[in-house]
Amino acid sequence: MSVISWDNYLDDSTIVNSSDGSEVLTVQNLLTRQLGDIFRQTTSTQLIVDIDLGSAKLTNLICILNHTNLAGESYTLDFGTSSGGSQVGTETGTFFTGAASDATNEMIYLSSGHTARYVRLTVTISSTTVSIGRIWLDNAWSTKAGMEFSVSVADPSPVTRSRGGSIFISERKRARRVACKGFALTENDFRGTVGDSLYKSYLTMDLAVGTSGEIVFLPLTDSQINRNRLGVYGHVSNSQPMKVMDRTTSDGLSIEKRFTVEEDF
Repeated sequence: MSVISWDNYLDDSTIVNSSDGSEVLTVQNLLTRQLGDIFRQTTSTQLIVDIDLGSAKLTNLICILNHTNLAGESYTLDFGTSSGGSQVGTETGTFFTGAASDATNEMIYLSSGHTARYVRLTVTISSTTVSIGRIWLDNAWSTKAGMEFSVSVADPSPVTRSRGGSIFISERKRARRVACKGFALTENDFRGTVGDSLYKSYLTMDLAVGTSGEIVFLPLTDSQINRNRLGVYGHVSNSQPMKVMDRTTSDGLSIEKRFTVEEDF
């Protein structure tokens, strides 16, 4: 199953560092889109971040983006009716320990999710210094009609000639790029519902994200390696008009939407 998310609850939340370590760079940096504006902590055995969403919200997607020294560490996510509480539910896991190119974003998808106002992230850490660039919380959207996708890598490294005539590559980090073709069979998946501004649809995605807003796309949610290796946090680099066929047969609408999501660093 593929899921898309463009509404980060954190943007309208209150966030607190509840760890006992030394906060080198403020936890408030997690509220900015710039992944380079990191939250950094030293000298502690735990990293604890408390989030107040302002009201109870359904959360099924949690992304820990641009983290360092957390691969292989254990985490706990508590969802509660009070700060730090777990009255609603608890999720546990271990940060992905893949290759260096895909071990810096932890994409966590919960099939049922939890509806709670308060979320606590606790990570047991063994390194003296850890950091996180962004936290993403949302109720991700999946169309009922499915999606096709293809995965590629954008390599911005320029090829340059030296004065001596030899060619060298000035390497830069490669960006994942996922080209999507989504399908829908109902008007709701095409343009949303009247009076519900948070309804997820292809049109509301275009209106909210455009080509400059943040978006998270997980082509496959069935395993940790697929979520982390294929999942992309970034922007829509190419968005094409929706193709809608309104047939007079019992099949009704047939909707097709093509867009490309490219990774941000």
